[in-house]
Amino acid sequence: MKWAWALVLSLLIVVAGVEIAGYFLPSRLDVEREAVIAAPVDSLYAKVADLQGWEEWSPILAIGDDLETGVAFLGPPSGLGAQMEVRFGDVLKVLFTVVEAEEPIRFALNSRSGDPSDDLLAGSGFEGWDEFDLEALDASRTRVRWRRTSSEVDSYWLRVIDTVAAKPQVASQLEAGLVALAKACGAPDPEVTEPEPERASGD
Repeated sequence: MKWAWALVLSLLIVVAGVEIAGYFLPSRLDVEREAVIAAPVDSLYAKVADLQGWEEWSPILAIGDDLETGVAFLGPPSGLGAQMEVRFGDVLKVLFTVVEAEEPIRFALNSRSGDPSDDLLAGSGFEGWDEFDLEALDASRTRVRWRRTSSEVDSYWLRVIDTVAAKPQVASQLEAGLVALAKACGAPDPEVTEPEPERASGD
């Protein structure tokens, strides 16, 4: 029976280790990427602010992989209050709402699925934000910064999952999205990086 006690003890150590690690990790997801795109700021803002054109470039609509993705547009056609409802099969439904639209420099969406007061687990409920800041460097080049954040996560286990699994996945989505956005504007592939500290968004 010594092996059984050793197994139990090992499991307890692992659980305690994850809990301790989660305590020191950020309580919400926060990922940011930027790129200098060879296109005028007005052209880029028009692409970002047109929800009905997101299928052309946004990786958000490809999250479901092999799931059948359905998209519906609600509310006004553009600007504050415009909404996009995305269904990934019978697994997940996400409602995106425009909460900021300051042409041509800032655009932001709120996203909700299920009850945001629930901890994130298997898509049971979450709230997040996608923020775009655009800075015209000259008449034909624009710096685009894309930041995605989530609501607070109380579970230390989920904080570990966010850090180990979700954060790299989101970073890849933002990087792919900025490259696709450049292509949609007829620009060459940009270099996508994390923002320099002086340009990173703050709370």
